[in-house]
Parts: sequence; structure tokens; C-alpha cells
Amino acid sequence: MPVGYLISVGLAAIGVLFALRPVPFSRPLGRPSYYFGLAANELPFAAFFWLLLLPTALAFTEGDIDSVGAWAIVGLAAVTTPGLAVIAHRALGDRARIEHAMAEGLGAGWRAAIDADLAERLGRRLPLARILFLPILKRRPDVRRVANLAYGDAGRRNLLDLYHYRSRPQGAPVMIHLHGGHYSGGHKNSQSLPLLYRLASQGWVCISANYRLRPGAQHPDHLIDLKKVIAWVREHAHEYGADPTTLWVAGSSAGGHMAGLAALTQNDPAFQPGFENADTSVTGAIYLNGWYGPYFGQGPESSPLAHITADRRSSWRTATWTRWCPWRTPGTSPTSYAVPRPTRLSTQSCAAATTPSTSTTRSASRRSSTRSRASPPGSDHESGRPSPSGTAPGRMEAGRILLESVRVSGGWVGR
Repeated sequence: MPVGYLISVGLAAIGVLFALRPVPFSRPLGRPSYYFGLAANELPFAAFFWLLLLPTALAFTEGDIDSVGAWAIVGLAAVTTPGLAVIAHRALGDRARIEHAMAEGLGAGWRAAIDADLAERLGRRLPLARILFLPILKRRPDVRRVANLAYGDAGRRNLLDLYHYRSRPQGAPVMIHLHGGHYSGGHKNSQSLPLLYRLASQGWVCISANYRLRPGAQHPDHLIDLKKVIAWVREHAHEYGADPTTLWVAGSSAGGHMAGLAALTQNDPAFQPGFENADTSVTGAIYLNGWYGPYFGQGPESSPLAHITADRRSSWRTATWTRWCPWRTPGTSPTSYAVPRPTRLSTQSCAAATTPSTSTTRSASRRSSTRSRASPPGSDHESGRPSPSGTAPGRMEAGRILLESVRVSGGWVGR
């Protein structure tokens, strides 16, 4: 029996099984199910080529299919292939879902309102060779990573990495990204790297930061760390060509929860102990599969939605239900990026709220985006169930479109 062929097909079969029928994260097989299913769910074309098609071709070429056991492996490969097709079909639907959500949030003519070259690039698809051989481009030669810059006094949990275009153009907008991980795991250089490198290659200054984790830290410790990152950016980012007057916060899962809180509590001294006078205002927040409910058994005040105060609620509802398009109002074109009042952008894959630094903030989500069940940040997608928002590449694409769709005046987006 060809052992190498068995291992390849077996890995593909297990990945497909767990991608289509994931085990709840709370059960013993939950974590292996998540990681095995993740590979097949996110890279179905590469999995088909490298784990099924190529090994099968090699096995036949080398004459290894000469026993009942070998033919059984071929049969397993044949059964696994339709499962990968289902996963691929599911992933291909992300583009349509993102398009629908962008049109719902920004208006049907949003593509016509942005730079024509940018609109054309947003419609490009990766070539097949790139999908098979280099599906995720994490590093780019035109981007420099400055690692392990300290922004606080909590050791390695208060370090950040900064990504900037090598020529260091001046006036670059800033995006801060916070990793997910149930507030108990994760690292600054483990998530959303394609997004960070992509934006940095287009002139953004991107930051990915560690923060204190459970159980040693609790809410609002994580939020305080993010506020320290924002304050650090205000003080030091100009050294890398950044203009922190345009500063977005983004996060995945727990990081999205934190980003929403930061957008809705900017300059609140209650969350800035020891640096109460620091400017922690942000332009907006982007949720990548974020959580909008309360923090691990704490009260509703630990939810971003709790910080939608009475004076903000009517404007938030207007932005939500009228689907107000920011560039329909004079002075709020994405070409100039002059935003005199808060706006709300949303997609099914992520939600974003833009908030001017000198005005009150508004919600980064609508009520219908809030999960009804009382589960902590990350508990849904970390269970291994496919997110209704689509796959992780879909969420990254949504975040990229949201940021690239906003052309910064005098900046470098969409070069």
C-alpha cells in the first residue's frame, strides 16, 4: 500500500469532513476539527491539487495502484473531491455577498463613485497558477516590517509590529489591527498578514499589536492596551511617514470587539488610566467577524452596543435604516475623505463605522448584526462552523475593499 499517497488523501478527506461537518469547539475533537477543517475550507483548490490530483497522478505513474488497498485510497480520493467542490462553491459566493453588502451599505453606485483604476483592480481575480502555488501572499518586497516596538510596560504583550512602504511616503493613513483568539490567545504576526502587507504596499502604515490576554487580564485591560497603541501612533507614527489624523482600528473576532469599543469610547478617561489626556480618537472601526455582545460574563457595559448613548442613537438609526451613502452629502466624497460627521459602512463580512476625531461616535453595527445567543467573543467561528459572513479570505477581501474604497486626499491609497 502506498503510504505517502494514503497520508495525502487521508489529510484531504479529514479536512473536508470537518469543514462540512465540524465538531463543536467545546467537545474533545473540537480544536482538531477546527484546524483540519480550516485548511480545506480556506484553500479548497490548493488542497485538491496538492493532496488529491497530484498524488493520485504520481501513484498511477509509479505503478503503486496495484492492490485492493491502493484502489480503496483512489476511491477515497474520488469521494473527497465532490466535498472540496462544495467547499469551493461556497467560497466563490463570497464575492457576490460582499458586492451585495457594499451596495446595501453604500448605494448601488458605489463603484462609480471611486477611482476608475481602483474599481477595475477590485474586479480582478487571481490567476489559476497563483491560486495553486501561492494562494496567500503574506510578504511583499516593497514593504518593510519594523518588529517588536514597545508601546506599554507589559513586556511582550505590549509590543507591536509596524508595516510601511519602503520609500516611506509622507501623509500615509494608518490602520491598527488586533488579532482574535477568544481574548486568551493569538499573536500580532499570526493573523491578517495578507491584508496588512497589501495595504502597506499601497502606502498605508499598518500596525499589528499584541495585547494582554485572559486569564491574567480582564476587560477593560485589553481595551486600555489598544488605547495605548492609538496614543503611541499619535506620538510616533510620523517617524514612519504616517499621518495619524486618518487612523482606522480593525480586528478579528475578539479584536473586532475591541476595535468597536475603541471607536465608541474614544478619549474616555475611564479607559485611559495614566494617560487621560492622550488623543485616542479614531477615524473608524472595521469588524472582521467581530463580536458585539458582552465580555465573558460581565455586564452589558462591556459590549460595544452599550456605548451607543442617547445622543448618538437617533443618528445611528438614521445611518442604519436610510443606508446613508457618505458621498451623497457635499464634502463627504471618498475622493476627498473630508468627513464632517460620522458615517456607517457595513458588509456581511465586516462592519465599519467612520467617526471624525472631533465629534461624537456612532455605532459600528446595527442591531441585526448582534448575535442573540450569549456566547463570548470568538465562540461561534472558533467552533469550526462556517461563518455566515463567508470564509476568512472573504472577510479579508471585505476589509480590503472597505479601506481601498476610501481614497485619501493627498495620500497613497489606490496608487
